[in-house]
Amino acid sequence: MTARRWSTLLALTLVTGASACGDPSGALADDREPLEFRVRNASAYAFDSVVVGFPAQREAYPALAPGAASSYRTVNRAYRYAYVEAYAQGTKLVQQPIDYVGESLLSPGRYTYVIEVASLQNPFSLSTRLEKE
Repeated sequence: MTARRWSTLLALTLVTGASACGDPSGALADDREPLEFRVRNASAYAFDSVVVGFPAQREAYPALAPGAASSYRTVNRAYRYAYVEAYAQGTKLVQQPIDYVGESLLSPGRYTYVIEVASLQNPFSLSTRLEKE
C-alpha cells in the first residue's frame, strides 16, 4: 500500500473514530440546560391520557381536564411538532407528522404542546401548537 493510501486510511479512521465518541442516545450533557416538555389540553374534551412521540423517546402523560396542563418531562430531542395521540371518551385522536425534513431540533428550555380537538368524530382533528416558556 502506498504512503498516500495509508494516510487516507488513517484520516478516515480518525474521523470515524472521533464521530463515534458522541453519545448515541442523544442524552444531555451535564452542563446544558435541559429540554423539558409538558402538554396542555386546550380542547373542550377531557383527555384520559396523552402520548407524545419524540424522536428518541415516547412520553405518556396522565389524564388532563379541559384547560389543565401536565408536569414537565425532560426529553433528549424535540422538534416544533411531534407524534401525538390523545384518548377522549374512548376515542383515539392522532396527529401524525410525515417527517421532520427542513426542521431544526429545539434548543434547551421549557416548552408546551398545546393540544386542541375540533371533533371526536374525526380521529385526525387533533392539532398542536408549540409554546416556549
